[in-house]
Amino acid sequence: MTTLLQVANDNVSLSAVIDEEHEFHVSDKLEQETIPAADFVFLRQSLRRHIQQALGELVEKEEMVLRLRFGLDGSDPKTLKEIGEMMNLSRERIRQIEAQALEKLNRSQKCQQLRGYLN
Repeated sequence: MTTLLQVANDNVSLSAVIDEEHEFHVSDKLEQETIPAADFVFLRQSLRRHIQQALGELVEKEEMVLRLRFGLDGSDPKTLKEIGEMMNLSRERIRQIEAQALEKLNRSQKCQQLRGYLN
């Protein structure tokens, strides 16, 4: 136990070699998880911008249904029933609006840009 406490209190350089045969350093084994990679941040922002542009081609009710249904505003996705209660419409009417909106998006040029994110 004393040895473990001593090791825990020792300062270790990130450039310290931990495997001489393969020349691994402490920094090679540490994975940075607190700050997302710049390319990931850029890709996410770009995707959001393209989604906004695509949704902008819909009428307000269609856009709202898709945002709620798929959680596009950062909230949890909602069921047809939940959306219907929020908008004072039947579950079936919400399903119809969703289908109509998705069909419009499938025919849209803006949607073509979004397909590039699938690869």
